[in-house]
Amino acid sequence: MNTPFIVKIFLLVAFWIGSAFSASNASINRIHRKGMIVAWEYHSECIEFTLEASTSGWVAIGFNSVNRLQGSYLIMARIREGQVEVVEHYIHHTGIYIPCIEMGVHPQIQGISGREIGPITQIKFSLPLTATHVFARDLHPGTSYTLLMAYSMEDDFLHQSAVQSLEEIHL
Repeated sequence: MNTPFIVKIFLLVAFWIGSAFSASNASINRIHRKGMIVAWEYHSECIEFTLEASTSGWVAIGFNSVNRLQGSYLIMARIREGQVEVVEHYIHHTGIYIPCIEMGVHPQIQGISGREIGPITQIKFSLPLTATHVFARDLHPGTSYTLLMAYSMEDDFLHQSAVQSLEEIHL
């Protein structure tokens, strides 16, 4: 068999495998700021988030259509005594965030899992693409938001964040 033909076949197969791999990962997005990673991946009717930070305390993300905390839809997550807890909040004013369930809405978070490995906390959860209550946000591909990323050194949701960042993103 002729060597250039084998090389062409090899390159064609390598290109095909590389294209298939890129296409399968095209919907995975990631942002890394100040020791925290937020990744998201689209599925048919939901978006799955992974939050990871160098802490054994809580981690959080929030969404707002404007670059400010007030009015943000905030999701705080923690692992306490081996149990993962993810709670939706609404930021009424800076420093005043109210659990959405206390305002009479049904939580929309699904598929919750998490782990702490040494000083690293990693939490996963899914949200529907179309918000199910007034405090949540639609999370369709291409939507622009100011993303709040934050984490604390403590599990207490009332404990102030040690690190916080506001980033403009396109889902």
